[in-house]
Amino acid sequence: MMEDSNVNGNNIVITGGTRGIGKNVSLKLAAYSTKIIIVGSDPLAGDNAVTDIKNSSDNENVDFIKCDFSSLKQVEQLSKDISKKMPTVDILVNNAGIVSPKHQLSDDRIEKTLAVNYFSHVLLTTSLLENIKTSKNGLIVNVTSDCHKLRTFDFTDFDNSKDYHWMLAYNRSKLANVLFNHELADRLIDTNIKVNSISPGGVRTGIYDELQFFVRLASKLTCSSVDKGANYICNLIFQNLTKGGSGLYYSKSKLKKSCDATYDKNLKTSLWDLTEKMISMKLNK
Repeated sequence: MMEDSNVNGNNIVITGGTRGIGKNVSLKLAAYSTKIIIVGSDPLAGDNAVTDIKNSSDNENVDFIKCDFSSLKQVEQLSKDISKKMPTVDILVNNAGIVSPKHQLSDDRIEKTLAVNYFSHVLLTTSLLENIKTSKNGLIVNVTSDCHKLRTFDFTDFDNSKDYHWMLAYNRSKLANVLFNHELADRLIDTNIKVNSISPGGVRTGIYDELQFFVRLASKLTCSSVDKGANYICNLIFQNLTKGGSGLYYSKSKLKKSCDATYDKNLKTSLWDLTEKMISMKLNK
């Protein structure tokens, strides 16, 4: 992993920061005298992660905030809680994600994979934009997957109820992440904020724990370590603090072109508008 002193003193928010890649990214960035808020749904895992990060880094500026990312109202409250603790956010890492083995709806009646992996991060990011704008060099990192290239976006089946398969649902959520990444970058082009996405590749995390045995076995045999995946994300952060563009897509350590659909202006704006309307409707019901 490369190192960069420019991360020193930065205020950082990492979703899904209590385990897996998110926790490892937090461990690495805490070594730079940063202030970190990790977000997760399990208070015990959160407390344990904070203790581990503090002990490993000798950095006492690490906090945990509980949030269930399948609930938009909880995400709305999360943004308020973060704003109280961290009026300026320098780096936001949208990392939290799930794989759902069966079709489930969130509290807001949105297909759960899409709710957690996409809707929650759209709401959190847009709610924290004013905090990020106060940073000298704001950075938003959207953790996604090369699997986004294997899915199209079907607006006629937004809840993914037709012939549900966990992989197709996951791939679609990651496509939505990249579409959001590119559209947000376009909308923030005249600001000091960079918005970039990254696929850390297949990583051995708990995301596959509820799937079939052969899927879990394949992930253990073929996926890379959590530490390696975290290094890719940290390297992207180090690179983007001082140089680089916005609206970019990285696959591991390499700058790549995301799938053609993610550059379709009509698709990007259509998804943005629909997402905005759905979030507003769910929060105000």
